[in-house]
Amino acid sequence: MAEERAAIIADQGGLENITTLKLHTIDLYVAERWKYERIGRYLLTLPELVDKRHRRVWRVVQDHSALGQRVQNLALALGLERKAKDVPVLATYLAQKAGEGDGDGGGGDAADHPA
Repeated sequence: MAEERAAIIADQGGLENITTLKLHTIDLYVAERWKYERIGRYLLTLPELVDKRHRRVWRVVQDHSALGQRVQNLALALGLERKAKDVPVLATYLAQKAGEGDGDGGGGDAADHPA
């Protein structure tokens, strides 16, 4: 569950780009999807999905279907496309890196290139 949550957050552009409400929606989606998968695995163990005596499907089958619809609605609320992280403008990034490089002694002196 934690891996899926982290993947969804990354797809949404990272934790710094997600609102609190969207984070709650992600948590709800992950929990609902977990329940949906667990019920699906349980259904696979049943010999029949239908109560033949009463000629209807078991209630758990209906619940599984409703959960699937809920999971789909939450996924649509989160969005189906990836969102890029905010990245700095190239000039700002290069200026920042140049400022970090000034503390290494300037470079290019004779000690760097022995004869």
